[in-house]
Amino acid sequence: MYEELFARWKGEKLSEALQPLPEDFYRRLSSYIAELMDGLRLLDEKSLKAQLMAEELSRARRLASDLISLRFEKLMRAVFDGKGLPDSLAREEERLRIMLLELAMYVGDLKRSIEGGIEPPSPWPAGAKVLAVRFLQDVPAIIGIDMKEYGPFKREEIAALPIENAEALIRKGVAERIQSAL
Repeated sequence: MYEELFARWKGEKLSEALQPLPEDFYRRLSSYIAELMDGLRLLDEKSLKAQLMAEELSRARRLASDLISLRFEKLMRAVFDGKGLPDSLAREEERLRIMLLELAMYVGDLKRSIEGGIEPPSPWPAGAKVLAVRFLQDVPAIIGIDMKEYGPFKREEIAALPIENAEALIRKGVAERIQSAL
């Protein structure tokens, strides 16, 4: 798997276009990294095999992270440049495409309203009730009342969440309300 990961990373690095990935690539990559982690737990950390496996794991993680970043940047550039969206998205990247399209539409609306001297559009859908909170501790990702995933969040991070979810987090003592200056 390492050779395939390196080849995919190199192909992405050398090409301006988003490169196709096999449908199961991310799943196999995740399994490969999990196997390396499990294998390391079973070895004496001072052994040569453990040191080599730890190095392979470190390199695989860096390549995987860089590959995902490269692909995200290319996708973002395509969406904001108004180019046709690439067909070469992995299943796991489809959500990124949708979110970027929504963001690009909002940015376009914002530009048109400002340029036309019209009040800027709300960043939230009509009728959406959101509340800004500051996290007092790390919190794993949550599913909002709107069925969207939010997080994970780190201590001191600020986020706007559906009011029902924000209030539940405040009641649990893991977040606090951000007071408006107005």
